[in-house]
Amino acid sequence: MDSVNAVSEFIVKDFNPNLDGEIHLFSSLLDQPGEIISHFWATLSKEEKDRISKYKFKLLRDRQTVSNGLLKSFIANYLNIETGKINFVQNEYGKPLLKPELNEIGLHFNISHSEHLGMFAFTIGKQLGIDIESVQEITNLNQIVDLCFSDFEKEWYYNSDPGLKKELFYKVWTGKEAYIKAIGKGLSFPLKEIEFKINSNNSIEFQNVHGDLPYRGKWNIFTFNPHPNFISSLVVEANGLKIRRYSLDDAFMQV
Repeated sequence: MDSVNAVSEFIVKDFNPNLDGEIHLFSSLLDQPGEIISHFWATLSKEEKDRISKYKFKLLRDRQTVSNGLLKSFIANYLNIETGKINFVQNEYGKPLLKPELNEIGLHFNISHSEHLGMFAFTIGKQLGIDIESVQEITNLNQIVDLCFSDFEKEWYYNSDPGLKKELFYKVWTGKEAYIKAIGKGLSFPLKEIEFKINSNNSIEFQNVHGDLPYRGKWNIFTFNPHPNFISSLVVEANGLKIRRYSLDDAFMQV
């Protein structure tokens, strides 16, 4: 089976596009062979191609092409339309949204990528955001914590096990990023005002946002490792939704 058909069959056959009561999370390697890149490039709009063409390095252009192409393929299956009919608009902060006339089911989506790995999240009728980061050594980690963590977060962070500090930092950082992506306000929203607490099992949950304690029940965070040395956080404005995780790696490996 060639690589394009392998991916197409995975998207069409190997998952149920019914999102009722569910969140679907997809991970995918973005470094792909030329035929995959060419296939996805052909599905992009002129505006998308113009934007990607401005990237200086071919590796980044290719990764963005795969990311955009996969996103449109997923959306096409959820909405049962052709990829060529998918058009996006942006809110005032630059968050991409589907044109309302295309989105009768109320599909919400968000994407993130770090290095060679992409994450895609979908649900119905609820705001959500996804962020992924490659876990690396950061020389000025404490400076970032002092700048972006609340006083409450800094207290538990600096008193935590030194061997866990880097992992906890990335959990909180991706959680903050996922939240501002979910609400669609980007970095205009002060990161210090998104506050998480650490649990005894080293998981995190919302403490409050803007001092609003009801956020502890309204918003939920799911943090996980989609690949070795990567941490990802999903934030969703809902309780009780079932999360289904999929990987496209197997489909791409059938090249």
